[in-house]
Amino acid sequence: MKIVYDIIPSENESFTALGFFDGVHLGHKDVICTAVENAKALGVKSCVLTFSRRPKSILTGESDMFLTTESEKIRLIESLGVDLLYIVDFKEMMSLSGEEFVKTILVDNLKCKGVVCGFNYHFGKGGKCDSNALAKICEKYNCKTVSREPILYDGECISSSRIRNLLQNGKVLSANKMLGHKFGYCLEVVHGRQLGRTIGIPTINQAFPENFCLPKFGVYASIVTIDGKEYRGVTNIGVKPTVGSDKPVSETWILDYSGNLYCKKVDIRLLDFVRAEQKFASISELKNQILKDSEVVKRIPKDF
Repeated sequence: MKIVYDIIPSENESFTALGFFDGVHLGHKDVICTAVENAKALGVKSCVLTFSRRPKSILTGESDMFLTTESEKIRLIESLGVDLLYIVDFKEMMSLSGEEFVKTILVDNLKCKGVVCGFNYHFGKGGKCDSNALAKICEKYNCKTVSREPILYDGECISSSRIRNLLQNGKVLSANKMLGHKFGYCLEVVHGRQLGRTIGIPTINQAFPENFCLPKFGVYASIVTIDGKEYRGVTNIGVKPTVGSDKPVSETWILDYSGNLYCKKVDIRLLDFVRAEQKFASISELKNQILKDSEVVKRIPKDF
């Protein structure tokens, strides 16, 4: 998959998926896969046009809260068979009218023969244009449009905001079902206090990037992938109240693994919430609880 970070002319005609796609959940996958399928049918390149920052955060001043890092988002989009990915600065096109966006960005630069978006997609200055307006404008340029209906879970529309809310309440299993994959992160292992190894429970520490959506603080069953091999993990997300941390971190005890992972990127996928983070009276009590947590973790199914 070719990745472009600016609006420059494409070398090929395309069928393009439009959206921010944070989390690349089931609704997003439906939109992107529709672009891939239509591109193959037309004999053109499949393309995704997305942004480096959430448009709403720029328009309203709200802080970003990402379900995926940019590298994770790229990995998920590529896994769907996309040929070309544009990740651009929303500010570069936020002042364009709906007509200008279609003509300049989609037709002239991306050479779109067709576009696909979600049912609630908006574009053009101030977000005044919807999917119906997109169809009318694209028709002038012989550009096919497809608008996808929402994907439902428990009778409600799947959305990034709904998934964030679930994670912040520790409901990882439901979040994973709406994502269509396990929520997690692939981050560099950093040095901690190395307390775990002194009590026979060596852990890895990972610092979260700014604006990453943090799940409810507590202990989770996790899957840890190292060099292509999966291990079960006991992951604590939070401020480690027993020993203290100045900011939230991910700390994972990888069961049945031994090795030096410092400065390496390690992939953590959360399976389910085990218990809330708590402060213990002693390190001995903390160790005993972690051992109990590991027994719970071993019984939690890897699939959802």
